[in-house]
Amino acid sequence: MYMKNLYIKILILFLIFLFLYNLYNCFFSLKEGLEGSEESEENNQYMQNNQIMQNEQQSQYQDYDPKQNTPMVLAQKNQANIMALRDQLKGLSDIQQTINKLTSRVDQNEKNITVLTNAQTAQGKNIAERGKDKI
Repeated sequence: MYMKNLYIKILILFLIFLFLYNLYNCFFSLKEGLEGSEESEENNQYMQNNQIMQNEQQSQYQDYDPKQNTPMVLAQKNQANIMALRDQLKGLSDIQQTINKLTSRVDQNEKNITVLTNAQTAQGKNIAERGKDKI
């Protein structure tokens, strides 16, 4: 009987200890979640590293490797490739503007050359007529 009571007391003490331990962990994990100092710093570092990696990937087109056909890798490569293609298209629009400017300059130069040629032809005819008059 005495042993039975002892086992019950030990069991009750053990259960109280587990309850207090869980209660203690609950309050401190809640406090860490509210403060968020360590976890948020790690999360910020992860986000910064991820942003740096994405910026490096966005600069060039990324080929697809059949060995890395996981959804996350494909999503990251798709994002990087879309950004790279977008940047290349921006470059093409800049080229289009340059071509338009050059075309307008060529048209203006063509008109100026035509005017100069007509003026020189008229002056040449005028000089030729003066030469005939003197002879």
